[in-house]
Amino acid sequence: MKQTKHLYIISKADEKIGLGHLIRCFNIAKFFEKDFENITFVLNRDAKKFVNYYKKSFNFKKKTVFRFSKTNSIESIDKKIKSIVSSNTVNYLLIDIENFSKKYESNLKKIFNKQIILDDFLKKNHPSDLVLCSNERETDSYLKKFNRKKEDVFASPSICLLNKINKSFKKKSKKLKSVLVYLGTNDKYEVALKVLKTLRKRKNLKIYFINGENKYFDKVNNIAADRDDIFIYERLPSLDEIYKKVDFAIGACGISQWERILYEIPSLITSTSRNQNEDCSILSLQGSAVFLGKSYLLNEKILDEKIDFFLRKNKHTKMYTCIEKIRKKLKKDSEIFKYLFLKSS
Repeated sequence: MKQTKHLYIISKADEKIGLGHLIRCFNIAKFFEKDFENITFVLNRDAKKFVNYYKKSFNFKKKTVFRFSKTNSIESIDKKIKSIVSSNTVNYLLIDIENFSKKYESNLKKIFNKQIILDDFLKKNHPSDLVLCSNERETDSYLKKFNRKKEDVFASPSICLLNKINKSFKKKSKKLKSVLVYLGTNDKYEVALKVLKTLRKRKNLKIYFINGENKYFDKVNNIAADRDDIFIYERLPSLDEIYKKVDFAIGACGISQWERILYEIPSLITSTSRNQNEDCSILSLQGSAVFLGKSYLLNEKILDEKIDFFLRKNKHTKMYTCIEKIRKKLKKDSEIFKYLFLKSS
């Protein structure tokens, strides 16, 4: 008799770390809905308010449920998942928590049939069966350093985009008449505000501004007060409809940047966290994005100069070929990822 397969996912989300890990896990859970009879999220206490809002756009089936720990600590999450795991199913565990303790990782592996962990830096050896990285990384040095097999490690942004890779998207734009500004939920240097101040000087340019989880909504409204072609949004569960309206974008190099690549949207990017630095460099060298610099170094003068140069030189026209190559690779990577994820340990 075939045993039931159950996927458990542990992750965190709050005002400080943002939503990147949570949304990434949402994408993975949705992608594997047909492969598991049950999917259970175990999250920190403060993630609840984000889950209730953002899960709507994923249209999860009833078999996908959410459980929350009593506090935000790793220990509390660990206790919660151990208290609910079933002994009558084939249990998979996905861990997506930055700097997750090796002690907890090792102990959890004893009670799961297969364990997968996400590590955006690939710096540590993991006892888990499969190590994932959602950034562009060479894995050869990691495999050699920790004596791991090739099928034990997989690095690709496709991990974040599983439900969108096979969709068809907007046509390429010859002229740049509209722009998306979105710096994610971790814009502590208020780069989005600086970008908006710079762009508002440019007439005949529609601006779609996403206000993430930041606390400067009043400032944004004041900057945009004299323009009727600046559209301000707050806490959108999905950016798909906005992507269809814009010709280029300015934003952080997180999950949303890889979504923009799927939509073939030329982008000017910055890094708002350490795990985005390498991807910014890679995409810039490939010619698929323009790297503005690290977020803490950006001021209005630098932004004005780089945006002006991008617009005057029509830099976007050469990006489309590079973007299309990346799209094809992402599609191939998603197929490899599915095989490695479901493969028995």
